[in-house]
Amino acid sequence: IKDAYKDASLTIVPIHFGSGTRIKVIESYAHNRCMISTSLGAQGSDLTPKEYLMANTSSEWIQTLLDLKLDDNLDEMVEQARLKMKNDFSDKLISKKFYFWLKTFK
Repeated sequence: IKDAYKDASLTIVPIHFGSGTRIKVIESYAHNRCMISTSLGAQGSDLTPKEYLMANTSSEWIQTLLDLKLDDNLDEMVEQARLKMKNDFSDKLISKKFYFWLKTFK
């Protein structure tokens, strides 16, 4: 999958149903890529619409893609989201949460 991210400028998460944190959201920012997503696609990540490009309807998707500019402003948004994802979903933090969750079964 690294080759796919290497060749991509952005990722899309057009999720309209489901629950939980989407791994593709975390993966996008781990590879330092901009993300266009529905609000449901970003659910569980604690990202705000200022940290990804949100598009829920067909017309919003079309407009977002037409208006897209890969520039410094977008780079700043991606970096802010990447740091948030790194803090919220780091291996160390997830391991620690899992360890304490396991301890609840004593």
